[in-house]
Amino acid sequence: AAANTAADVALRLVRPGKKNTDVTEAIQKVAAAYDCKIVEGVLSHQLKQHVIDGNKVVLSVSSPETTVDEVEFEENEVYAIDIVASTGDGKPKLLDEKQTTIYK
Repeated sequence: AAANTAADVALRLVRPGKKNTDVTEAIQKVAAAYDCKIVEGVLSHQLKQHVIDGNKVVLSVSSPETTVDEVEFEENEVYAIDIVASTGDGKPKLLDEKQTTIYK
């Protein structure tokens, strides 16, 4: 429920004139209301034609080691919003030593 509500809130905030930091703050507030944590290292990217990881990025969790430039959303931009919530400490764990490969 926390990830679904956070996605709904993020969807409403990705509008012209709003900033990516507004979305990050709102996602964290929703997770806190559900007594959950958003998993660190998950980024949401702007999508462009033939490019799935655009230059504009929305952080799910703001932290000192992960920073992005503050940007303002503009008309006709498209974003893929990724939200992963956890009832644990919000950090991904390595379950086995096998290497994972993702092809884009």
